[in-house]
Amino acid sequence: MLIGLWMLYILVSHHWADLAAARPTLATPDRLWNYTTGIELGISSTLSWWPYVGAMIRMAPNARTAVLPVMLGMGAPVPLLSFIGLAGVLVLKTSDPAEWLRTVGGTTYAIIALIFVGAANFGTAITGIYSSAIGLRNFAALERTPWALLLLLTIAPVVVIGTLIPELFFAKFGTFLAFLGVGFAPLCGIQIADYFLWRRRHVSLRGIYERDPAGAYAYTGGVNPAAVIALALGCAVYMALLNPLTFTSHGPYRFLTASLPAALSAAVVYLLASRVGQRHAR
Repeated sequence: MLIGLWMLYILVSHHWADLAAARPTLATPDRLWNYTTGIELGISSTLSWWPYVGAMIRMAPNARTAVLPVMLGMGAPVPLLSFIGLAGVLVLKTSDPAEWLRTVGGTTYAIIALIFVGAANFGTAITGIYSSAIGLRNFAALERTPWALLLLLTIAPVVVIGTLIPELFFAKFGTFLAFLGVGFAPLCGIQIADYFLWRRRHVSLRGIYERDPAGAYAYTGGVNPAAVIALALGCAVYMALLNPLTFTSHGPYRFLTASLPAALSAAVVYLLASRVGQRHAR
């Protein structure tokens, strides 16, 4: 955080005129669309932290007391750091943080700043790798896979992108965020509806781990049809409102974003499908 504030200070103190006169490269004449798209990208990037928050709370000794610190820790610094990145992109016309760190403060400053940034993200990266490896182990084909191989499978995609196509990835980062919204928005809607409305904030810890075909979370062959249907329809709603590849929007996107309708529609469909499935089960 201190490095981020220092970077913001340098940008404001040395490049205020450039920052005040800067204009987004891909802005459209429709100011409402520009504003909504900024909100949409903010929502998408925030939703991408959903599994991280769950993983951090999961590893805490007391999950209930860990919720508030994690939410505050994610909710306060992330928007500020996003503004710093936005200011850097507007002034220096590059989305590569290493490049604008070097331009603003020089090579030595960039090296020191990136070391601190890497150290600050080390814990988060470890949390993500750990939770991803645990998730892979839940697949029957990987259940007995050695832990080292699971870690390799988890880290390999990041290594490939970081070493082979880093510039392409940064150039298409907005598209990457949009695709996060496609998947995570309906997923979050389903999980919120399931926990707060369908299960009334009750989770069976025994049912999560038991393999009984009649268990609380056995479903149909281990797959919840209501969730699959809701996820598919939620993704369809998102893409009907906003194309994540071209950022071509349709319908009420300018007023509603794409993530919020996708999450809401997935939640509603999940509750309805679960109700229908429950009646057939009887």
